[in-house]
Amino acid sequence: MEKITIAVVCASILVLAGCGGGSPVVSSATDRAEGDPGSAQIEDLLPPSETTLSAASRAATARAKFGSVTQSSNVASGTTTDSASASFDGNQPTFRVTRSDGSVENFSPPSDSSTDTDSSDDDADAWTLRGQESGNSISIAFVEANWNQAAQSEWFARGVWIKTADADNPSPQNIEIGAFVDGPEIESDADLGGLTGSATYRALVSGIYVSTDDELDTGTFNSILSLTANFTSNTVSGCVGCNDAGIEYEEGFDQDETSSDTVPYRLRLNGGTISDNGRIAGGGVTVETDLNVPITTRGGSWSGRFSNRNNIAGRPRAVAGTLGSSFTTGTGEGAETIVFVGSFLSPPGEWEQ
Repeated sequence: MEKITIAVVCASILVLAGCGGGSPVVSSATDRAEGDPGSAQIEDLLPPSETTLSAASRAATARAKFGSVTQSSNVASGTTTDSASASFDGNQPTFRVTRSDGSVENFSPPSDSSTDTDSSDDDADAWTLRGQESGNSISIAFVEANWNQAAQSEWFARGVWIKTADADNPSPQNIEIGAFVDGPEIESDADLGGLTGSATYRALVSGIYVSTDDELDTGTFNSILSLTANFTSNTVSGCVGCNDAGIEYEEGFDQDETSSDTVPYRLRLNGGTISDNGRIAGGGVTVETDLNVPITTRGGSWSGRFSNRNNIAGRPRAVAGTLGSSFTTGTGEGAETIVFVGSFLSPPGEWEQ
């Protein structure tokens, strides 16, 4: 990925609070030789570039499935067929993926997970979760939780998961990539009927990226989404990486990384419509860049839900969802395909009532 290198003062698997907040906690993990891969070894388990790119691109362009909001590489007629749901006990999150074939996979923190008692941000943390492993089938998720310290029944969880069904026999069917966001405030519909006016939300964005020119490159990314909702016209749009924010990313999945790179890409979330129940039927995603390279192909999808609780101004106090973008820059031997798949959350400030 063509990039500009910068030093950052906060870096993690998935950034929750952004620079200036406390560092999210990522659980430790045992070595692959002991049967459980650590997060830093995920890239070694991903199949070759064309297979991983295919899965990531399917996830990026899929329409989300509602309940919670789930966007993954398992699709039918362009819509995600997986359903992801999370739980949070005030200490650690767990989540599960239910697939269209009826299979269920549960993800939970490993027994050696760690906590950071010195974190200055006490209501936002991140974990590496493991799924059910069998032979060469490996499933890892990077999950964040934001919660109200005063009322821990108020929480959001979001993240991405990667599943390699058979690391020794890679095929498009053997890898799965998905993103989700869940929580009590978006598990049931909101009531936006009759609501007018507009509101602007600033959301945290993070997820997984995949890119390739001559070899596979994978890692995590994060940025800021500015989202504007017009409740009178029931429309919503936004931009990831605007206002000189760019998209920041780290190669690989090693939580010990202390620096990252940024690229001057912007992802414009277009054409969203707001239903009276608070669901956002998102439109396409248009990528822009200040780099001197042509963008030759592009595709993407996004969706979300507004909180079923309002702030003191009478507007939904939070918005959350998933997004993806798949595009190619350059032509011929210089062409590079880049895919972003992730989630966004505008947490409800100080959890105002």
